[in-house]
Amino acid sequence: MPLRTSRAPDFLGAGINAIMLALYSAREIVEVPRPFHAEVFVRAILVAVIILPAAAVLALSADKRAIMLPGASTDLPFSHAVWTGDYLYTTGSLGRIPGEGYPDGIEAQTRQTFANLERVLEAAGSDLSRVVSLSVFLSDDRHYEAMNAVFREVFPDNAPTRTTVRTDLASTAGLIEMSMVAVRQGVQLRRITPPGWQPSGPGYAYGILAGDTLFLSGAVSTDPAEGTLVAGGIGTQTERTLDNIGRVLQAAGMSYDDLVANRVYLRDARHFDDMNAAYRAVFTEAPPARATMRAGMMHPDLLVEIQSVAVKDAGRQIAGDANPASPYSPSIVAGGRQFLQGMTGWDESGYPAGNIKAQTRMAIERIEVTLAAAGLGLDDIVNSNVYLSDLRYFADMSEVYRDLIPSPRPARTTVEAVLMDPDALVEIMVVADAEARSSR
Repeated sequence: MPLRTSRAPDFLGAGINAIMLALYSAREIVEVPRPFHAEVFVRAILVAVIILPAAAVLALSADKRAIMLPGASTDLPFSHAVWTGDYLYTTGSLGRIPGEGYPDGIEAQTRQTFANLERVLEAAGSDLSRVVSLSVFLSDDRHYEAMNAVFREVFPDNAPTRTTVRTDLASTAGLIEMSMVAVRQGVQLRRITPPGWQPSGPGYAYGILAGDTLFLSGAVSTDPAEGTLVAGGIGTQTERTLDNIGRVLQAAGMSYDDLVANRVYLRDARHFDDMNAAYRAVFTEAPPARATMRAGMMHPDLLVEIQSVAVKDAGRQIAGDANPASPYSPSIVAGGRQFLQGMTGWDESGYPAGNIKAQTRMAIERIEVTLAAAGLGLDDIVNSNVYLSDLRYFADMSEVYRDLIPSPRPARTTVEAVLMDPDALVEIMVVADAEARSSR
C-alpha cells in the first residue's frame, strides 16, 4: 500500500496510534492502553523507539484505522471511532459518566456527552475544532433549548453542522445521544451561508465544506432570509426543504447532482408517499443514497427534516442494483467513499415476520452485495447508522451484527425509529472506504 501522508490524520495522533499498533500488534483494533507499570512503561518506550518508524508508516498509510478507548473489549460490535482518509466517524455517545451512571438533567448529560466524545477525539489525535457534523438525538424535544444552551458554550463560534431530532435511545436513563464527523488537521474548512440568508444560529452552521465534501445541517421548511417557518402540507414543506438544501449546495459551488446521501426524518410515516412525490421532482436522475424514518422535529409545525452530504467528484458513480422507479440509488461512490442507502432485511418472499435476527442478517447480506458492486467488502465499512423499530431488539441485532461484520468494526450509532415499511424491524445505512481495497 503506498504511503498516503497527505490524507492521514495529524502527525501527533498518527504517532500515538503508531505506538499502539506496535505494542498491540497481535490485536486487530488500535487501542489506547491503560496506565503502564514502570517496567512495562520502559519496555514500551524501548519498543516504540526501535520500531516506531515502521509502525508510523503503517499508521499513516492505513485508509481505515479504528480507535478504542482504554479498557474497552475488542469484541464490541463497534469501534469508538474510525479514521478513513481525511475523515473521522465516531460511535454515538450518551451522557453517561464512565463507571458511575447518568447525571441528572439534560444540561449535565449534554456536557457529559461532549466530555465522552472529546476523549474519543483525543484518542484519535483530534479535537472539537475539527468537528464538521453532529447528529443529535434527544429523548424529549422539550429538552431542545436547554441542550442548545450547552452548545452555545461549547461552540461560541465556528460551530459544526447539526441535525437534531427526537428518538428513543438505547438507555432509558439517557436524554441525549450524539455522533460526530471530524476531519484531519490540514484540511481546509469553509463555512457556507447562502447570500441573503441570516447568519446561522449559535451552535450550528448551514454547511461546512471540508476538502471535497460538503456537510449540511438538517434542513427544514423555513425562509432563512426572514428567519421564519414556511408552513404547509408535507409536499410544500419537502419542496421548501429541498430548495434550502439546493441553495447551500449552490453557495458551495455544487448542485443536487453532487449529493451522495440523504437522511429523511418524517414526523408522520403516513406522509411517506407525498414526501416521495415532491422528492422525485428534484431527483430525476442518479439520486443520492437515502434512508427514511419517522422522528420528532424540534418545532411542532415541522413535518420533515433532511440531513445531507455532498461530494465534488467528477468520477461520481452509482454502484449496486439500481431500481429506476426508486427516488434513491443503492449506493454512490465518490470522494474515496461508498455511501449506501438504508438497507432493510427482506428478500423475494418478504420480511421474516417478527424475526430481528433474520432481518438483520438479510440487511447485512444486501449491504455486502452492494459493497461488492464497487469491489468492496464488509471489512471496508467505516460508519453505520442502525435504526430499530423497537429497542428491545438491540441485543439480538448486535449479536448478528457482531458475527457478520469483521473486526475492526465500524463506528456505529443505534436509535429507535419507526421505519417506512411496517414489517421492517431494522434499517442499516453505512459508509465504506472505497480507496483502501484498491490500494491493497
